[in-house]
Amino acid sequence: MENGFRQFCVDNGITQDQAQKLLDWQLGANKEITDKIIADGVKELRSEWGSRFDENKATALKAFTALDKRMGGRLATSIEGRDMANNPVFVRAFHEIGKLLSEDVLSGGSGTAPSDARESAVDTYKGMFKE
Repeated sequence: MENGFRQFCVDNGITQDQAQKLLDWQLGANKEITDKIIADGVKELRSEWGSRFDENKATALKAFTALDKRMGGRLATSIEGRDMANNPVFVRAFHEIGKLLSEDVLSGGSGTAPSDARESAVDTYKGMFKE
């Protein structure tokens, strides 16, 4: 990408200063879009979950963490994995998975969550579900 942008600038007579301004603008626009997506997703989930928002968010994060651990960390480091936190549909899906993980049926009847789920989700994947 960087080399392509550099070549585009050379081919079109864009100075280094102009290129930097274009790049800064693009990065700012991307951040603004991402921040809005996150804010809208949080708003949607807060509206749906009400007072259980923090609890449900934690359940989703534990499920994500457990799955990521089983996948050797490949889920959290993938582009798709990082973007899941910004999509209320995926947050809801991981919340449902988290609920299933805590049920007796999937935990072997012991009534406790699998040992993977005890790992601090915040430590494993900082920045997910940020507000």
